[in-house]
Amino acid sequence: KNVMKIKTDSKEPGEPKEVTGSSIFSIYRAFASKQQTEELASLYKTGVAWGEAKELLFELLEDKIKPFRKNYEELIKEPQSLEKTLQLGAEKALDVSSPIIEQVRKAVGIRNFRD
Repeated sequence: KNVMKIKTDSKEPGEPKEVTGSSIFSIYRAFASKQQTEELASLYKTGVAWGEAKELLFELLEDKIKPFRKNYEELIKEPQSLEKTLQLGAEKALDVSSPIIEQVRKAVGIRNFRD
């Protein structure tokens, strides 16, 4: 079981809880669908235990980051390929930015050091 250190009030399981001011609810709502948010709000009204609410938040976040984690794991399997991709990206960025930088230099009167 996952433990999240998020401050909650002292309301016990079964006691209705407020969504307003709840860090757990605010974070959950930022990542959840409208339906999921409504379901959690309903659980708050019926007195969801804080531990259960934290577990629901953890599961939602885990589900949201799973594709990114999988992509990351694939990328780090081949560091040489990743490095090559980064180098190509840097070259493309330089090709695009160099003419713009040159125009800006001319516009403001800044010469290259080699001039």
